[in-house]
Amino acid sequence: MKRLHIQPATYTRFAASTLALMISSHAMAGTVTTDGPDITIKTKGGFEAAAVDKSFSFKLGGRIQADFDQFDGVYTKNGKSANEAYFRRAILELSGTAYHDWKYAFNLDFAEDGSSKWDEASITYTGFKPVNVKIGRFDPDFGLEKATSSKWISTIERSIIYDAGEWVNDKQDGMGVQVSGTSGMFYGSAGINRAKNNEDDNGSNNNTYNMRAVVAPMAEAGNVLHFGVNYAKRSTEDFDGRIRSRMGVRGTT
Repeated sequence: MKRLHIQPATYTRFAASTLALMISSHAMAGTVTTDGPDITIKTKGGFEAAAVDKSFSFKLGGRIQADFDQFDGVYTKNGKSANEAYFRRAILELSGTAYHDWKYAFNLDFAEDGSSKWDEASITYTGFKPVNVKIGRFDPDFGLEKATSSKWISTIERSIIYDAGEWVNDKQDGMGVQVSGTSGMFYGSAGINRAKNNEDDNGSNNNTYNMRAVVAPMAEAGNVLHFGVNYAKRSTEDFDGRIRSRMGVRGTT
């Protein structure tokens, strides 16, 4: 009796060669070419594309933070218990670099009463290293809490002490200019912000002036030791004496 014997290794080599050819053909079909520097694409923490020489880049990201509150009558006008559900933050973010020295950030907030507004729309020039110049709509630099994104704060609300003077670190839909710089463990900034519809009795706009100085002898991933001092000034001609806080409950009436 004659037997036909075929070595399994032959099939293995043939299958491996066929698979490699299919993968090679698929890769060639999706090749992207450029007439400039190579491009790196990242998807961790949002979609980001950047030239390897760091001349241009853009990053698309955002955040959605939803809240549900159940509160008793002390927070309501009619004295009855109530509840509220809402988006605390729903922000679409676009940021990046242009021509090496220009940084941009455009954040659109959809969470305010169902309407949308610019949470930030700013351009920063970094060519005067180590000094940066920022212009546009952005929150004034005052305090570590506000300088930290809501993506990374440990509680859903920042300290209510800022309710006593929210203008110190809130853009209030205005425009501003800020100069900042870092050298070793030292950081400093100074800025001017002009809030929207904030005028004195003579019709002139009131400006907010901010300064911040920081010493960080330890600043590494997971370990930070930070000391800072802040200064803010604004005319009080338009201030009616009212300080309002919702005590961390956004749905109150």
